[in-house]
Amino acid sequence: RGRRRRRGWNGSCGGGEGDGAHESGRGAGSGSRAERYQVVVHTDAATLAERGETGRSELDGVRVSAETSRRMACDAARVAMGHRDGEVVSVGRRTRTIPPHIRRALEERDRGCRYPGCASRFTEAHHVKHWADGGETSLANTILLCRRHHRLVHEGGTRMAVDRDGKAAFFTREGAVLGGSPPLPEVAGKLPEPPLERPTRDV
Repeated sequence: RGRRRRRGWNGSCGGGEGDGAHESGRGAGSGSRAERYQVVVHTDAATLAERGETGRSELDGVRVSAETSRRMACDAARVAMGHRDGEVVSVGRRTRTIPPHIRRALEERDRGCRYPGCASRFTEAHHVKHWADGGETSLANTILLCRRHHRLVHEGGTRMAVDRDGKAAFFTREGAVLGGSPPLPEVAGKLPEPPLERPTRDV
């Protein structure tokens, strides 16, 4: 793999509990987490850069779609590598994982999948505006979706939008409204404030 002559990404995707997701809900801030595993995807930088780009992505030598790559990259550790004549010439820092303090606040806020009618508590963090499009890794730009609906948003053509109050709406490929997600649950007391850190974003 190290001899591919292109600029690309080495992606590590986290998950666990059989379906590759975390369990979210009350008590999620206790620090318990499913065991994480690693999946490596080789993809062109162009594949992640633009929605619908038909760049090259491979998982164990098998081609995967651009949107599958983008979904897997929503909450994953990545190392940027530049190849010249088959040699690795640079290895960048790991980036764009959801930091633990944001993940805890996200679980406390959403309490499970935000897709209309879904009550699953096994969830993955989704960037509303993908980091490859300039979206920040921040609480305001992330939402919890179960694996099925995370795939639906990326590979299934479902579109979504989140307003300033955190209310999410989902739309078909043709623009028909699928219905808003359930309102955010009432929380006793004030949500814990994340540490004062700048949002994680590469420029």
